[in-house]
Amino acid sequence: MSFALASGIEQFKPLAVAAYILALSITPGPNNVMLAASGANFGFVRTLPHLLGITVGATVLVALSATGLGVVFTEYPAARLALFVVGALYLAYLAFKIANAGRPAAKDAQTKPFSFVQAATFQFVNPKTWLMAANLIILFSVDGQGFISSVIGICILMVAINFPAVSVWAALGVGMQKLLHTDRARVIYNRTMALLLLACVPLLFWK
Repeated sequence: MSFALASGIEQFKPLAVAAYILALSITPGPNNVMLAASGANFGFVRTLPHLLGITVGATVLVALSATGLGVVFTEYPAARLALFVVGALYLAYLAFKIANAGRPAAKDAQTKPFSFVQAATFQFVNPKTWLMAANLIILFSVDGQGFISSVIGICILMVAINFPAVSVWAALGVGMQKLLHTDRARVIYNRTMALLLLACVPLLFWK
């Protein structure tokens, strides 16, 4: 299935775009590990701002990549390394927060889920999201008169596919709640999620 753009010279292929977005959105990564932790600790409804922030933030990065900003991180190793280092440090900080979220003492610390703004902002230091956004423009946008239309199409598909894809991970976390009746079980779960989040760090530097 394809839509003709730019007088038929090139075609926008929504099925290919949709498959790419789904593959990168639903596979394990920093966002999804945090959503699984949030779903288990706070429930699906309280995790909704986090979910929406991820989708909106990722869509904004697609739009920014269309201006050429994404090429900075794909073509210039120094810029990419700087992004990865910042992202890795922030992931380590988030892992520490998650690891301590299940401790009994943390109940008095007013722990709360990611807000919409926090989740959207995190996408700007998440290398996986940046590279996904940049590659969407590089691989699937249409040159010439069809460029803007193709970028709009990519953004629409991002919203339509990313949100339900990442919601699966929040739902998986919610499903774990029935197994987390004790403080000990919650501590073990959160520390496991923290370790999985830390495991994402070396993957940021793997090509």
